[in-house]
Amino acid sequence: GFTIALDVDVSEKTFSAKYGLAVLPLNIEDNEKSLKQIVEEKNVTQEYRQQEFENFDTTDDHLMHIVGIVKDQKGNQYYKVKNSWGSNSKRVGNDGYIYMSVAYFKLKAISVLMHKNALPKKVRNAID
Repeated sequence: GFTIALDVDVSEKTFSAKYGLAVLPLNIEDNEKSLKQIVEEKNVTQEYRQQEFENFDTTDDHLMHIVGIVKDQKGNQYYKVKNSWGSNSKRVGNDGYIYMSVAYFKLKAISVLMHKNALPKKVRNAID
């Protein structure tokens, strides 16, 4: 497989380097709880994503590197993301990795960059 460079907004209260987690709880009241236990997340539509971008709630502010995919105890998928903030366990959890939920990625990712061979052959052929 291939890794992916990720340009993402990390300004949400539920992006936590300390806990090594980035999630998007359905209810704002669950923000703090969501960093310590699994909670239901928002359904991110293209319309919601566009709204957050246009009102500047989603901005371009940090680059990271997706290196894997994992699942939690309930089968929810997360991207294993290498952060650049080091691995000091007093301020950064998971040895410098963030487990980013699919919902967080869908709403807060601005752009991705990958090797051309990571694309399906049909797409590769269209851009050659």
